Amino acid sequence: RAAAQARALRAATPAGARQDLQVAVALAGLHLRQARAEGDAREAGRAQAALGDWWDRDGAPAEVVLMRAAIRQHQHAFDEALRDLDALTDRLPEERGAWWLKAAVLQTTGRLAQARAACERVAALGEPGDAAPRVCLAELASLRGETAESEALLAGLGPRPMPAAELAWIRLVLAQIAERAGRDDEADRLYRLAHRGAAGPYSRVAHADLLLARDRAAEALALLADAPDTDAVLVLRAIAFARTGDTRAAALADTLRARFDAARDQEAAGPARASTGHLREAARFALDVERDAEAALARARSNWAAQKEPADALLLVRAARAAGRADALEPLRTFVADTGWTDLRLVREGLSTP
Repeated sequence: RAAAQARALRAATPAGARQDLQVAVALAGLHLRQARAEGDAREAGRAQAALGDWWDRDGAPAEVVLMRAAIRQHQHAFDEALRDLDALTDRLPEERGAWWLKAAVLQTTGRLAQARAACERVAALGEPGDAAPRVCLAELASLRGETAESEALLAGLGPRPMPAAELAWIRLVLAQIAERAGRDDEADRLYRLAHRGAAGPYSRVAHADLLLARDRAAEALALLADAPDTDAVLVLRAIAFARTGDTRAAALADTLRARFDAARDQEAAGPARASTGHLREAARFALDVERDAEAALARARSNWAAQKEPADALLLVRAARAAGRADALEPLRTFVADTGWTDLRLVREGLSTP
């Protein structure tokens, strides 16, 4: 399948540009993988720079458009990523990788019906029994409270060999489904299995968040001990340090404060340099480390406007409760009502139905 996709992309690329273009795209891909693994924003910038003049070119070769969309997704420039992906799927409707990335961006931004359609397109372009679109559809069904459909899709996976990274991703999704359903012990077990093949820190961040929610701060610290120093990892470490009385808490809080101040300065420099990628972590830092409920709520609301994953909803709820601002939850209530979003943690807050 990868070879077929590569042939389709090459066919859409002008022959004269192909050699240099392939080098640029390959280099951009290496930097992007490094950015995902380490959470280093500089690596994402290097990925963008590797594409050179192709980055801003109208009608750019298909390989560039797909890579540019992936970089923009990583930078949380979701609308720009979707514009690239819409253009690419119009141009190459059989390009499975574009549909797959589109499904991910649509889910992150809360457009669940469109995400489902994209997952179905991925399934139609793949081989029968392919696990990835089935898991994608199962996760979306779980988010909508369609438990029977989600379980049926997952039951149909069956045992089959798969790359370690794909198996890790499936276990991560299963862990998050279990956590949303209140099966924390099962989620704990699945997260531990997911870490074995995960290339980046995401599964450990999600697992550490679960451990902190269950007052297991020492375990969260151990889990994050050798994780790269992304904003998410550092914020969770700072919370765990504070809860365990670790003497490193104050120094880490100073480091994070400087990081988030620098990010706000970047936003003030203009939209060309702004990013929403830090907002979830900045809100969590304000809420759980600095104990500044008003600042936390302001950041959590901005974050919710950009992305709508369960962690974003829970953060908004906690910040609104801490600030005594029930009115700030109206956008979340509307979203839950419109999408049928279901999460036991939101049910406990009176914001979702079982």
